[in-house]
Amino acid sequence: MDTDYISKEAYNVIRCAARFDDTLKALIGAECSESTDEDEYLEHILDLIAEIKEGTKEYLEEWGLEDQFSVHDYREKLKTVEAEVKRVQGVPKASRTYEEW
Repeated sequence: MDTDYISKEAYNVIRCAARFDDTLKALIGAECSESTDEDEYLEHILDLIAEIKEGTKEYLEEWGLEDQFSVHDYREKLKTVEAEVKRVQGVPKASRTYEEW
């Protein structure tokens, strides 16, 4: 799947991550290529967030972000992305908005 084919609501998850971390934005975008549909994509994002939450310190160090964020602050920001994913999951697929290419 490609991000060109996800709903505007799902794309807002990428925008939400981009507000504080371009690396996370890229990782979330890349999850799309590993997914067969939007619902699976959203689940993959939640899995990614859970993985990062579990190893936040290592994630920040790996990507050179440890000077920008404390572990606590980064986890709080992840909660906003997670909440956005769950909000989108609550919108029936038929009610989501898709671009016509």
